[in-house]
Amino acid sequence: MDQIQREIEERLATAEPEVEVLIAEHVSANKLQLVIDHPDGVTLGLCERVTNHLRDYLADYSLEVS
Repeated sequence: MDQIQREIEERLATAEPEVEVLIAEHVSANKLQLVIDHPDGVTLGLCERVTNHLRDYLADYSLEVS
């Protein structure tokens, strides 16, 4: 498992414990793609919350959460 995925999973385990990180990968030097799942489904609101929890990554990456 990639280091960035472990870091994100650890952070979300506290903030959004029901969110499962399926994929967290660098798709380019400055783009990070995150694919998540949730027992109640993934909504735009959940993607926004996850993005807000990971806001500090935006200093180095464009972040795509789906």
